[in-house]
Amino acid sequence: MVCPAYINTPLTETVAPEIREKLASLHPINRMGEVDEFSAAILFLASDDASFISGTDIKVDGGYTAV
Repeated sequence: MVCPAYINTPLTETVAPEIREKLASLHPINRMGEVDEFSAAILFLASDDASFISGTDIKVDGGYTAV
C-alpha cells in the first residue's frame, strides 16, 4: 500500500491559500508533495525491482509521519 500525505492536485488547488500553507508546514520539508513523487512510488512497486516487497506500507509523506 502506498500512503500519501498532502499532495498537490486539482482538488487541493481549490483550498484556501492559508490552509494550503498550514498543510505544507506540517511536513518537515515544508511543502506538499507532487503527484509525480507519489506516482514514482507506485511505478517502483509495479516494477521488477520491487518483486520481493509485499505486506508493507510505503509512506510517501515528506516526513509527515516522522514527527
